[in-house]
Parts: sequence; structure tokens; C-alpha cells
Amino acid sequence: MLDTEGVNLLEVLCNEDVDASRTTSDHLSEVIGVLGIEAVRRALLDELRVVISFDGSYVNYRHLVILCDTMTYRGHLMFITRHGINRNSTGPMMRCSFEETVDILLDAAAYAESDSLRGVTENIMLGQLAPIGTGDSVLYINEQMLQQAIELQLPSYIDVLELAGSTPNHSTSSHEGMMSPSYLLSPNARSSPITHHPSPMLSSRLMLLQWPSLQAIVPHHQREFQRGPLVRAITKEEFIVPKGEEE
Repeated sequence: MLDTEGVNLLEVLCNEDVDASRTTSDHLSEVIGVLGIEAVRRALLDELRVVISFDGSYVNYRHLVILCDTMTYRGHLMFITRHGINRNSTGPMMRCSFEETVDILLDAAAYAESDSLRGVTENIMLGQLAPIGTGDSVLYINEQMLQQAIELQLPSYIDVLELAGSTPNHSTSSHEGMMSPSYLLSPNARSSPITHHPSPMLSSRLMLLQWPSLQAIVPHHQREFQRGPLVRAITKEEFIVPKGEEE
């Protein structure tokens, strides 16, 4: 058993009865002096996780890592106060968002400081797009490729309605083949009960029951509605073809 006054990590690690690989210390200044900046980063992360999880709270590991990296990325411990992190080489808009807002703005005005607005905080303060994600990329047009571009003549909405008025037909609805083909061009056309005649326009009378394949399965008293513009739905039971009448 070792009895010490204060801390002395270096002497403890040099003791032959001590396993140096499992020895830790919560004295961050001593850890950075003995083991270096990476060791103090890990010690700081472990202490933060112990303190936060003491009462059952949970903070994602990535948030703690960002905090530890910010405090140690310069090679020495940096405090998360106005005397530490807020004294970095940042603009006055960034510094005034943390602490001492009025004092920082007055000093910046007195010394005629300028801010390039390259950070996230200062752009959000001014209502501008922050330089992250989509805001951190710029798109340029290749003018040489633009000169070789081919303009597509797309049909208008009215043209599509006029072309689609007499479908299905033997060709697509667009002369450039950009619209969906009719059933005759699909692989399931052989099993379709529809004839090869195009359907009438919407303004014409219903010609559905003039097809012989459907007249055999519709009762005689229900064929009268083909003379008027009204359409009657055929039920599933009426659409079943008897075995003796299949074509």
C-alpha cells in the first residue's frame, strides 16, 4: 500500500509493484506533464463520462469527444471560458456570442476590427446561410458543355391531352417516344380481351358494348344504355363468361 501526500504520478509509475498500464489519475495538469496531451484528453473524457453518468444521465459520446478535442487540439489545455476558448483567433461576432457581449463589441468598434463571417455562429446571427453542408459548396456551369447541349422539345399539357384522347393505339402518345406505350406494345397484350380498335374520344358515345366479345355476357335488357352518354358499371358476376360461350 502506498501512502502519499498530494499527487506524484511519476513516482507511482516508477514503482516496481505498480501496474503502470492500469494506473490513472484525475489530476489533469499532472497527466499532461507526465504522459502528454493525448493522455490528458483521454483522462478528461473519462472524468466527464463519470460525472455525467453519476445520476443516471446520458450524453452521447460524440458530444463529449468534440468538447475534449476543442480543449486539447492546440497542444495544451484550454479552458471553456471567456479567458480560454473565447480568446481564439476568431472575429468579434463569434466572440460576442459567448460572454461579455457589450465589452467585446465596444473593443471591436474602438479598434476597427473586421469580421470575415466564416463561422457558423456569426452567419446565424445575421440570418445568412452558414458555411456547412449545402452552404459550403458552390456550383459552376461548364459553358463549353452547355454549348453542346441538346434542347428537348417536351409536349405541353394540352398536347398530351389531345394525344391521349384516342388511346390505346399502336404507337406511343408522343412522337419522340417519351410517353408510356399502349397495351399493344406491352408483353401482356396477348392476354388482353380488348380488340385492336382505338377507344373513342371522351365526347363521343360509349362504344364498349359493340364489341362481340362483351355482348355475349351482358343481358339483353342492359344493352340499351349504349345509345346514351351514361355509363353503367358491370358487376363481377355479370362479367364471368359461361364455359359454353368462351371465344
